[in-house]
Amino acid sequence: ASTMNDPRLDTVTTAAFFVKANRIFLDEKVGRAYFFAVCDHLWTGNNYHFEGGLGLFTKTAIPKPVFNALELLNRFEGNRRLPVSSSNDPFDAVAGVDENGTVRVLLTTFDELQPEAAAAARVRLELDWTGRSRNIAPQLIRVDSAHANSHAAYQKAGSPTIAAHPDVTPFRRANEMKPEPVKKFRFAGNKLLIDLEPELNSVTCVEIAPPESR
Repeated sequence: ASTMNDPRLDTVTTAAFFVKANRIFLDEKVGRAYFFAVCDHLWTGNNYHFEGGLGLFTKTAIPKPVFNALELLNRFEGNRRLPVSSSNDPFDAVAGVDENGTVRVLLTTFDELQPEAAAAARVRLELDWTGRSRNIAPQLIRVDSAHANSHAAYQKAGSPTIAAHPDVTPFRRANEMKPEPVKKFRFAGNKLLIDLEPELNSVTCVEIAPPESR
């Protein structure tokens, strides 16, 4: 969505779209792009925290899931980009390795045909692990319907008005990203295989740091 008053602008769908768009920008060598806007418009008169605005933050300073997508993309600054290919839509990704040897894969499952869908989908990451240590502990960060999602927490609270629920602390906390261990991975020859089940229209970041960096 690129117009105001679209509820998807508050949801994880926009986070998934944002990663997809940035992958395209990278491929097309777009030198500079801007997210509009930093904050939802303050003068709408709406008495709700979330109102389908264009901002990374609500007008009450709650970060939206798309802000987490921006934070994860920023982790690729200075990384050497790694090639990524997908066998089928809607899976897409950006991958890179930093100067310390940490490998990152940022996966998006944005589905333009089903932007509200959140069904689980299976995906296998196959990484060329030639010459890298197998003493690894891959970490996973999810931005989906149940993780790092302030809007979902707001809905769970009953979508209260600003006057009825002026304290935004619970919603801000609900948007915090928390790493968790990857449960399913194995080696096959020189390949590292990681099995994931991300939701449609979500963002998943896998980070694999070398032993000396952990």
